[in-house]
Amino acid sequence: MRTVRRPSAHRASFFGVFFALLFAALSICLAPCRAIAAETSADMYRLYNQWTGEHFYTASAEERDGLIAVGWTDEGLGWVAPKSGDPVYRLYNPYVTGGDHHYTLSAAERDGLVAAGWEYEGVGWMSAPASAGVPLYRQYNPYATTGTHNYTTSKAENDHLVSLGWREEGVAWYGIDVSEGPGGGAYEYELQDGVKEIASYRGGDDGEFEIVARGEAPKVGDKVALLPTEENPLGGAGTVTSVSYTAHGTSSVKFEQASDPSEIFESISMSDRGVEVDSSTIIITEGQASPSSRISVDDTWRPEEGSIGKEFDIPLDDDGSSYVRGGISVSPVVGYDVEWTLFGGLEHCEVSVGGDVEIGAEVCARAEEDVKILEVSAPFFMGFSIDIPLYLHVEADGSISVNVAYEMMTTMRLVDDEWVVEDTSDLDAELKAAVHVRLGAKVGAELKLLQIQLVDAAVGAGVGGSFVATTHETGLTCADLSAFMYVNVEVGTGTDYLIDLGWTFSKDVIDESNSPFKLPPTHLENGVQVSECTYGKDPGEEGPTYVTRDVVQDRTVTAYQGSYSWEETREWAYPQFALSDGGSTAVLDQLNSSLRSSFEARLDSQMSMTMEDAMSGAEQILHCYDTTASIEGPVACVRLDRDLFYGGAHGTRVVGGKFYDLAAGEEMSTYDALGMTEAEIRDAARDGLQAYFSEHTNVYGVDYDDAIDYLFLDDMIAVYRTEDAVVACFVEGVLGPVANGGQEIVIKALTDRVSVGDVIGVY
Repeated sequence: MRTVRRPSAHRASFFGVFFALLFAALSICLAPCRAIAAETSADMYRLYNQWTGEHFYTASAEERDGLIAVGWTDEGLGWVAPKSGDPVYRLYNPYVTGGDHHYTLSAAERDGLVAAGWEYEGVGWMSAPASAGVPLYRQYNPYATTGTHNYTTSKAENDHLVSLGWREEGVAWYGIDVSEGPGGGAYEYELQDGVKEIASYRGGDDGEFEIVARGEAPKVGDKVALLPTEENPLGGAGTVTSVSYTAHGTSSVKFEQASDPSEIFESISMSDRGVEVDSSTIIITEGQASPSSRISVDDTWRPEEGSIGKEFDIPLDDDGSSYVRGGISVSPVVGYDVEWTLFGGLEHCEVSVGGDVEIGAEVCARAEEDVKILEVSAPFFMGFSIDIPLYLHVEADGSISVNVAYEMMTTMRLVDDEWVVEDTSDLDAELKAAVHVRLGAKVGAELKLLQIQLVDAAVGAGVGGSFVATTHETGLTCADLSAFMYVNVEVGTGTDYLIDLGWTFSKDVIDESNSPFKLPPTHLENGVQVSECTYGKDPGEEGPTYVTRDVVQDRTVTAYQGSYSWEETREWAYPQFALSDGGSTAVLDQLNSSLRSSFEARLDSQMSMTMEDAMSGAEQILHCYDTTASIEGPVACVRLDRDLFYGGAHGTRVVGGKFYDLAAGEEMSTYDALGMTEAEIRDAARDGLQAYFSEHTNVYGVDYDDAIDYLFLDDMIAVYRTEDAVVACFVEGVLGPVANGGQEIVIKALTDRVSVGDVIGVY
């Protein structure tokens, strides 16, 4: 039996009371050897209170979670405490602001503090013997009234605090040692009775090995576990299929690699919150394309330092007319926390897959497939490994070129037999000349022990798009272009026993319907963007014209500050659009409905606000005045004017603009609507400020760059357009005292009625 201790608390099985009783009876009959780590040790959690400076330590996950919920910072695992040993006493001082805790092995110190008014809270945990323990160093801050003591296993942290003026107070108590992998993770596994461990062998990674030591030969049908060696760092485990003897007296054995953990293991537990795969120690296996495809990899290409990558040239048909060629690199990061038992199956699982991925590719294809570029095996400890397959996903009908760079991190958790997914992928992509295409990368993580797969997870991300063109008999070429980002998550789809249990998950987390990176449907005629197709129209025929009306209402809302509340009656408004002849279109109706719904949602949120909401920092909207500033062709600009209140000394007035394509019924980006890039807007804003200060003394020492940064607060471009000008809005307090209000300054003149630097309004 091989056991590496890791502290853990066993979770309830997924199978209910009946199966629990049945398995308990079976376990008595079979009398398997079980891990005792959960009964002999406990994780000690460390937390920090940013308001009082106190560090807090507890063995209770519930107490830890409760403190995190009220604002304490989780600092992870402090140390591992034994379940038996010398008691460490916990005390509480209720007489200092915010309270304070103290912990001590000394009964005399405990009694002295209780006599001084401290509250005794019992035994917090146990200390190991000094001869076999990990020391917890104690430091004292003579300048603090709370958080006066700190305890740490880190000698470096101890020495750093002492260098800052803390007093070194020696060793407070002792924790216990746990075996850890290179990423700081802890591992534990137990073999079933009868499984033979074999440490002295040659080979083993191809299903055949030679036992070096005499007398250890297993029999056909035996279960064996090959412990990792330098030659075979991943180890292996399975069932012996044949045994023969070599000329020099050793045994030559073949075995079939196990795929189900229950064939070999009684229980498994391992965790590591963030493992960066080291490209200097990985084992790389070249990928295999699908049976109908071939793949060649050019080893002369080098990825970025610290990343893993290859250049590839993948023909997709026999004559080479369909192909994918380019380069891909990844710097993977994997986190995991897994508990598996023979009778409970996968009791707890949390897997995070992420990293930085870059792809540059040219595709000429009619294909849909995942092509494995390479596979990385990262051995960690005692046969544990993470295999990271890297695929290129191709789904194309036409010719494209694409450059994709994205940072991704997706966490999958198994909760009550369901996979819960949290994705924080961020993609930057350039797509050219696509015809119905999705192209991206898929990075997986397969957690294995002795090459037996425990769980797999994969995240795929990339870009999709379409380019559909029609050439009419007049020679006019009309085209519609779209592009979007996608992120797909899969868990368990490559693990046999999870598939059998139905514990798999596959979902497009981000697709064309909710993509944050999305090129709105764009219509081109002979390469020129137009709002609608002109084919079949009289050349002299003008497009539709639009009018607007602003729906203005007086609304009384309640404002809150501290323990006080009062009512304010202010104007609220939202725009509605129509054709100049009084008619409408389906897209206009949809846009008007969306604008009205957004307005009502903001109003309902304010009307339903309570004192508790305001005390928790909820945004109070006292005034929401969105009115049409201009309509130029099909493009309308809506000026935003909102008075927000957070319960402090001052509220916040937000002024800016949003743009809408009335022909398409969609919101437009500020850049597209103005025909200006972000850099051009910043340059124009700087020119506007310089012109403004040529007429107004710069008594406030305003830095142009700092002031311009206020245009981009809260991810909103604080710019709008009137019939006469492009206007930048500087929030109150930027160009002068708060009492002077905010400034709306012309940064680009559209008519001769205004000049750059003019003040359009003060708010």
